[in-house]
Amino acid sequence: MISVLLVDDEPVLLDIGRMFLEKLGDFQIHVAQSGREAFSKLQAGEYDAVVSDYEMPNMSGIMLLREVRSSWPDLPFILFTGRGREEIVIEALNSGADFYLQKGGDPRAQFTELAHKIKKAVSTRSASTKLRESEATFRQFFESAGEAIFILDHDRIVDSNQRGITLLGRDRETVISTAPSQISTPVQPDGLTAKDLFELNIFRALSGEIPVFEWQFTRPDGSIIDTAVTMSQIDIHGHTLLQAIVRDISARKREEKSRMLNEIRLEAMIGLYAIRDKSLKEITDFALESAVTITESQYGYLAFVSDDEYTLTMYSWSERTINDCRVSEKPLSYQVKNTGLWGEAVRQRQPVITNDYASGAADRKGVLPIDIPLKRHMNIPVFDGDNIVMVAGVTNKFEEYNDEDVRQLSLLMNGMWGIVRRKNTEEILQKKNYELAAAYEQIRITEDELKMSEGRYRGLVERSEDLIIMLDARFIPIYISPSFYEMTGYDISQVLGKPLRMEVFSKADQEKISRMQEEVSDGKPLTHFEIQIRCRDGGYVSLDMRGVPIYHDGQYNGIQIIGRDISAYKEVHKALMQKNHRLQLLSDLTRHDILNKLTTLGGFLDIVSDEDVNETNIANTISQAQNAVDGIKYLIEFTRDYQSLGIRESEWIDAGTAFDQAAAQLPLDGITTENLVSGISVRTDPLFSRALYNLMENSLRHGGHVSCIRMYARHEGSSLTLILQDNGVGILPDEKERIFLQGVGHNTGLGLFLVHEILTSTGLTISETGVPGKGARFEIHIPAGLFRTQTHCPS
Repeated sequence: MISVLLVDDEPVLLDIGRMFLEKLGDFQIHVAQSGREAFSKLQAGEYDAVVSDYEMPNMSGIMLLREVRSSWPDLPFILFTGRGREEIVIEALNSGADFYLQKGGDPRAQFTELAHKIKKAVSTRSASTKLRESEATFRQFFESAGEAIFILDHDRIVDSNQRGITLLGRDRETVISTAPSQISTPVQPDGLTAKDLFELNIFRALSGEIPVFEWQFTRPDGSIIDTAVTMSQIDIHGHTLLQAIVRDISARKREEKSRMLNEIRLEAMIGLYAIRDKSLKEITDFALESAVTITESQYGYLAFVSDDEYTLTMYSWSERTINDCRVSEKPLSYQVKNTGLWGEAVRQRQPVITNDYASGAADRKGVLPIDIPLKRHMNIPVFDGDNIVMVAGVTNKFEEYNDEDVRQLSLLMNGMWGIVRRKNTEEILQKKNYELAAAYEQIRITEDELKMSEGRYRGLVERSEDLIIMLDARFIPIYISPSFYEMTGYDISQVLGKPLRMEVFSKADQEKISRMQEEVSDGKPLTHFEIQIRCRDGGYVSLDMRGVPIYHDGQYNGIQIIGRDISAYKEVHKALMQKNHRLQLLSDLTRHDILNKLTTLGGFLDIVSDEDVNETNIANTISQAQNAVDGIKYLIEFTRDYQSLGIRESEWIDAGTAFDQAAAQLPLDGITTENLVSGISVRTDPLFSRALYNLMENSLRHGGHVSCIRMYARHEGSSLTLILQDNGVGILPDEKERIFLQGVGHNTGLGLFLVHEILTSTGLTISETGVPGKGARFEIHIPAGLFRTQTHCPS
């Protein structure tokens, strides 16, 4: 029903107008006999349109129109009068009238035409209002978006939100109408020029694709911003434009670069270890080339420092330094006090970075004996205990040297020095067996550093797309990004425009959300907070959330929240903690046990060298020394298996095949085996067969009169239990729970400990349930989802 205020100073015409319009339907007519009365009624009530006569006493229809437009600019207004002069029509339309209709003629046709114009004016004004509100809403979203957004007309930026201006570090006037290629690196990460890459992705976007590509912008200070750009086609008022959503990925790129440098350094350390028997010059040259690569430098050098730290001997130059500068490969010695930057690391006893060498601020005394224009320089001291033994330096990196360069160079050179030190001391260690343990320990330390670094970076995962939610002042979602479905499985249409379903959050998270509503309503921005959402499939996704309040005309209008899926990060963090624990345990175990065995071996060798020892004692001593060697071999094999645990992906392993493989490696003379688990597959660590081997080897070693080892399965609800059983002496009750602990046992105390670690690393558990005197019985419990079977297992 359209509410119309009909204004005329003739009561009869008001009655006729009301009668005709209400008879036509869809109209509710209110009347006023003057402009003043009409204005008062407009102030007191709401109307969809005004129809006014032109000529009225005190306030004409044009005067009323102007008053209406000043207070209600969007209210439809139709001038309905008997005056038909052209200047009146022009004045009415210039003053904001929607239509002008002249009285006279057939009343029915005339009021039918009036009704049509009223409906058209109301419909037009309504559409216009909705369009402005829609544009305001999306402009608000545009400005408050968590990422930089640029609107482009082909290859020119025509609009940007404030985050885009901040990202580029430039003023808005400079950014608008600028081509992105003009404020970017000339050559982009994929090797294409900025102009070619942008033209290619513009073509893809205009062809209907949504290209995602990496792009490097430059700030006025020369710094480079790595970004990920998502480009799509949009239509604004019939004009095709492009929208580029730009995410700053500089931090991620730095992490990737750090990981890449770690991998290069690890490869270099492996290479150094492989050539440890080569000459000292070959080792240092190899390490120096790796140092230049890791730090992205042009040139490099390596010098040894005398024991009194008085003399510096230039020993190795990088290959490019030799080719470009024609330096002598013969070692050159200098007094540290007479050197410039290249001896500063010795004098300060710490790394020294000089990124402004060309400015003249650096100490130029005793310049490097190479003819190159230095731009940047960095060198680090290498310590052996409290003494500096070596200095490594690199020069002319394209970007500035930083702490990450110091870290990478220090780790590489410290590792190389470990190999050099071993090489320098091997001749002495040949005559003194007890020093062999010290050299071995140094190698073990280096290997452990490699393994810990490898484990630390293997667990990195890619970040998922952010979740963007806009909530109105009542905390009802008015916009949800498509990533919501990918994260939770819920259809966005079932959530949009409806109150939040609090039951999908934990009680603690419900309290967080309630506090968040109160804080945002008070105008406080939201810092990072973590919540969990129960997904449609029953699982949970962990999100790191942050939000900002949205204001319109100074009034709180809602909140925008950005959530990042950190579920994978939390799992990786947990896995890394487990891996670090294992590596620490492995380091402690091998350091303690191998040193003990080597000490024992050294003692036996000293006994053998004694001239008073007879041949019988020599044979006995050699036998015991061989036992110590076998013990060291067992420990090394254990560390190999233990360090491999969890590195490879779990896989489906046939339990029966694994049992047969384990049995084939054991001396089972006179002992029968029964394999009743064919057709059962378990998703576990690839070392599963090794676990079965250790269990069966334990039966042979400690079972006494074992004559049969069998393996069968039993269903227990949705889970499965594999049972490995022998008929030996069994295990005493007070030992059942301790046998899986490291160090507990009659031999090394490692066999069943490794079994426990292999199984529990993928969610399986093991217990011993045998009856003493009737044999050992090991039960491996497998949860639902980690096994599949083609056979029927006894209950």
